[in-house]
Amino acid sequence: KIFPVLAFYYDLTGQWMDLLALTQIALEYAQLIGDLDSIVYIETHVLSWMLSDQGRHEEAERYNADALKAVRQLGDISRQCEVLVNYSRIFRRRKMFDQALACCQQAFQLVPQLADAQQKYLRAYIEYELGKFYRDCGDWQGAQHHLYAARDVFRHDESDPVFNMELAWGILSNLGFVEHQLGNLDSAEQLYLQCLSFFRELGSRGNMATQLARLALLEEQRGNLAVALEYANEALDWSRRLGMVEEEAQMEALGVRLSEEGN
Repeated sequence: KIFPVLAFYYDLTGQWMDLLALTQIALEYAQLIGDLDSIVYIETHVLSWMLSDQGRHEEAERYNADALKAVRQLGDISRQCEVLVNYSRIFRRRKMFDQALACCQQAFQLVPQLADAQQKYLRAYIEYELGKFYRDCGDWQGAQHHLYAARDVFRHDESDPVFNMELAWGILSNLGFVEHQLGNLDSAEQLYLQCLSFFRELGSRGNMATQLARLALLEEQRGNLAVALEYANEALDWSRRLGMVEEEAQMEALGVRLSEEGN
């Protein structure tokens, strides 16, 4: 029962290797006592999420598939939507875009079965994933449209949120990324710095590493090589510690470019 709090602490402090070991123990106990609620939480919100960030997509998919069986057994429509969205995330990271979009569409079809109070949050959660889907497809207007829809519900300035605030800041970070790709560097930087401040204090180290990497690339584009290198080095350090292979490769390549440009 205390695992979610421990998971938050280990994530906040960037101890992902220890968290993975602890998660396996927690999952074993949950399976022994048949605690389906805990199994779904562990497999969806910790194991498949972290493993996908580490490029271990097939393992992530296996855990997510098991979680989907569990929520269907429980008859929990809301959590079934969440697991389908997580499936979409895994497929998106593998560049399997047709499958990713199909998972979001399946989730949307389930939303009308929920109570009215739940529907707007689940729709916004799916909209957020669709925003990232179109982002990864390079459709900046499409990404912006879905991210705005998510932001209208998950607001970062909400005084008494009923949701995880990191979600709201993740949406804001992705809106900054879209601004960056559209060439609006000043507005992108402003959003990036706001998000970095939150992630440093209360966010996942994984989100912080991603934010640092985005700032590094923005400063490279501006020609601020020293600042870009500072962000890149911190992003590289965290991505190595967390095992985030995509960010690690991206920052290693950036480091080489900055070194060449500096010479």
